[in-house]
Amino acid sequence: MLPPLARLLHAARTRGAPVVHCLAERRADLLGANMNAPLFGVANRSGGLRAGTPAVELVPELGPAPGDLFFPKRTGVGSLGSTGVDAALRNLGIEQIVLAGVSLNVAIPAIAFEAVNLGYRVTIARDAVAGVPDSYASDVLENSLSLVATLTTVDELVSGWSNDSGEVRG
Repeated sequence: MLPPLARLLHAARTRGAPVVHCLAERRADLLGANMNAPLFGVANRSGGLRAGTPAVELVPELGPAPGDLFFPKRTGVGSLGSTGVDAALRNLGIEQIVLAGVSLNVAIPAIAFEAVNLGYRVTIARDAVAGVPDSYASDVLENSLSLVATLTTVDELVSGWSNDSGEVRG
């Protein structure tokens, strides 16, 4: 998924669309970290996702680029309300969100449902997201996320951006 995601981010940046990164991170001492779900217990015990470590850095293929917006995700599984992303997008006049990244197991569905509940139109580039196993990821896209989001590919999305209205086609 990294090459298509890198192409998507490049196209968005070239178009002048804001690129937002919501990277999960916890304080080094875990003070205030979620402990109310098995997912958090595993992440906290493993020592991963600690602020200032390579585990919470953007992979080099994806940037960062000047102008990218970063919103650390310090609690929960969603990213819009708890991080300030929603306020920033509204201040920019954004009405449509393109989701990409990981994971189709938890974060992408959580953000998609949160975005729809907040009134955004959501598009998911199916070749720029990942989940495990692949069969489950495909099922989540087809049987759940297709009900709340437009599913497309990076190539279809970028091609659709070339029309005059700027609307996503897919």
